[in-house]
Amino acid sequence: MKFDNLVELAKAVGNDILIVELTKNKKFPINKDLKLDINLLPDDINGDLAREDPDEFMRLVNNSIANRLNYMYEEGFLAKKKAYYRIYTEKELRDQLLDISINGVD
Repeated sequence: MKFDNLVELAKAVGNDILIVELTKNKKFPINKDLKLDINLLPDDINGDLAREDPDEFMRLVNNSIANRLNYMYEEGFLAKKKAYYRIYTEKELRDQLLDISINGVD
């Protein structure tokens, strides 16, 4: 897939990183700035776009990840535990919904 600009590319990369980390490790560090090796990006239009301004690309990727984590936390899909966001399991989400349906919202 070809991205039209650096922001779209950074959002896609950030989302891919989060998907892998949250499904594999079930958690993601809070306030962690990633350092990606830009040279490992494919030699295609997208890789070239990222390599034009690698610092800006990394800033956008980190912002995208932080924004997505904040959104998921505010919407109730993540919990903060120590220095990590932890994703709730399906059972934990069902239990929370059941509790809300029985006891209401505080």
